[in-house]
Amino acid sequence: FPFSLGVVMSAKNPSGAWIWIVLTQAGARIAAVITQPVLLIATAIFYYDLRVRKEAFDLQFMMDPHAPPPPGPGSVPSIL
Repeated sequence: FPFSLGVVMSAKNPSGAWIWIVLTQAGARIAAVITQPVLLIATAIFYYDLRVRKEAFDLQFMMDPHAPPPPGPGSVPSIL
């Protein structure tokens, strides 16, 4: 982002704008290299956490088949 401002500010001198464009591209690439692995790891952990919780719920439900069904999302109320 800061280098992008340099591109805008160098509109008066177009011959020096290329350095700001190069710095903008390099900065964007460095930011992507730093943030993308963190995002990938966080997404994988979140996915496995959801799967483990679902599996634990299924096992708990199967251990006591005569228990009343767990409260779920609200259903349409009866008018009777």
